[in-house]
Amino acid sequence: MIQMTLIQIDNYGPWTVTPRPRTESDLQMLQASLFADLNNHFGNKKGLVFFTRFDNLLAISNGLNEEDHLRIQRSIRNRYPITISMGVGAAETPHEAQKLATIALQKAGSAQSGERKEILAVDSLVSEEDSFVQAAHIDINSVTETLTDIESAFDTSFMVNKAQHYLMTKLIKKGALLFFIGGDNFMSPCNGLSEQDIEDIMVEIDEEIGIKLKAGIGRGKNAEDAAYMADIGRILRDIMIRVVAPMAGITNANFLNKVIPLGFDVATLGGYSLDAPTIEASKKIIERGRAEFDFPLDEIFTHIQNEVNSIKSVHGNVKVSANVRATTIQPIIDVGNIKDLDIVEINCHCRQEEILAIGCGQEMLNRPDLSNFISQVVDNVDSEVSVKIRANVEGIDTLEIAKLVEDAGADYLHIDAMKKGVFEADWELLSEICNDVNIKVIGNNSVNSDENLKKMIDTGVDGFSIARSVISGNLDFNITNF
Repeated sequence: MIQMTLIQIDNYGPWTVTPRPRTESDLQMLQASLFADLNNHFGNKKGLVFFTRFDNLLAISNGLNEEDHLRIQRSIRNRYPITISMGVGAAETPHEAQKLATIALQKAGSAQSGERKEILAVDSLVSEEDSFVQAAHIDINSVTETLTDIESAFDTSFMVNKAQHYLMTKLIKKGALLFFIGGDNFMSPCNGLSEQDIEDIMVEIDEEIGIKLKAGIGRGKNAEDAAYMADIGRILRDIMIRVVAPMAGITNANFLNKVIPLGFDVATLGGYSLDAPTIEASKKIIERGRAEFDFPLDEIFTHIQNEVNSIKSVHGNVKVSANVRATTIQPIIDVGNIKDLDIVEINCHCRQEEILAIGCGQEMLNRPDLSNFISQVVDNVDSEVSVKIRANVEGIDTLEIAKLVEDAGADYLHIDAMKKGVFEADWELLSEICNDVNIKVIGNNSVNSDENLKKMIDTGVDGFSIARSVISGNLDFNITNF
């Protein structure tokens, strides 16, 4: 449950003009000083205060008890020419909690009553066991390039306020709140909302007013921890690429549309076999009971196009990748030019015997012309190019392959960092590769828990991919805070 505190300056309207009107600059300084002071007081208990109209403020106050509130009131009284009254409420959603806090304070008298002074009206307090805060830090994508550097200051402010208005209108319907926190940034206490709820709202706003937003979501026992995790999530969302890795026979559009809302930025279709030798190899794999995609040569390219369309129609902001294998270059180039496909991924990682026997999968790493193979794809496709490799293949220097992929012009190096005889990814090798190349590195293998996800990120990768851990359609850990 979330706890909200309403803070009101007592009898503020009449005070500003008694015995005569006070200068506006003095009033602005008073409001700014009070806002800073209150954040200091609440922040000492890991709370967070937001201005609404400056003479009315709202705070997420999980962790503050009745005596904490009384102590804050006394401190303000001793140092300011005004006093404050507060109402406190706790509920499942932020909107309901602030409503309870407001009603409790309203029952004590009017905000402009000379008789109502330093009231603390408590409807309810959240217990330590039930304390939970979820917050989303939302900001405008590339605001400097799209607004600040090309529009006037006031027009930019108008667009930021417009985004705020649309966000508030949509969030309040779901029981969430929204506060402007400076620049192009907003903080939304949003207990009860899913990542997909936030994503849907941002997509709607982009469609309605042409303002693209991004968000990080954080959770914690108190406002400070939740806001911090939201900030981290927002920053890493800009730089950390979250990929659904290819799983033959599994990662089709239907599956990907179900798991993308778990927090993925890139959804990988495939792996697909694109020519006669690889299609025949896939059939042999299926005959021995292993899952594979099986499409005739005259259907496979249309199928991939339809799968791309299916994902884009539901998740327009997600990049779609297709992991493919072929004995020659042209089929891969053809896939790389499929409309709306964002990434074509050359499969240099499959280790099935039937695929290796025709020189594909990880056997591609032995090709003397691998660099030319990759560069030919890069030079002739509209999409970005990824190369997925398997690490620690016998007789192959993984570091050399990483440099080769980079020098060939690929956009991404996707590494299954398996290490023979070890049940975790080769973290040390990943760190070496990340330090040695400038290409975007996507780490794969062992991302099956918060602990291992942190290990993966600590290697310096630009992103991570998940396969088996999401095969059920769910994840046992949250990837949106990393």
